[in-house]
Amino acid sequence: MIKFDYFASLVQKSPALSLLGVVVHSVKEGEVELELPYRREICNSLGSVQGGFITAVADAAGGWALITVLGAAYRVPTVEIKMNFLKPVTETMISRGKVVHTTSRLGTAYMEVFLASGQLAAIGTATYRIIKFQR
Repeated sequence: MIKFDYFASLVQKSPALSLLGVVVHSVKEGEVELELPYRREICNSLGSVQGGFITAVADAAGGWALITVLGAAYRVPTVEIKMNFLKPVTETMISRGKVVHTTSRLGTAYMEVFLASGQLAAIGTATYRIIKFQR
């Protein structure tokens, strides 16, 4: 199983996730949780986190959940993603990605986004292409 530190280093290698202030919350086989601290700079005019930022963090959690199963030698670019926003994100959020299914070419993940207070704020699914990284 890939260690927590590996995913923390991925945040540092990702300019977008670093800019957002994403923190790795937990890592288990088939599941990754990422935290997005609430900041006014990533909000829309209504004061809630803009949906694109929520989606970006959920997408990373879903893809990285696949990497916990496949291994660090794989990359998983997103093929398709769908998010349903259930509640405005007006506080720090946790995005949990869980592996649903993998084949030799594609992987599917389910994502949940929770407010720090525990309320479910969004759900989604994504499909990723599975590519073995060539060094």
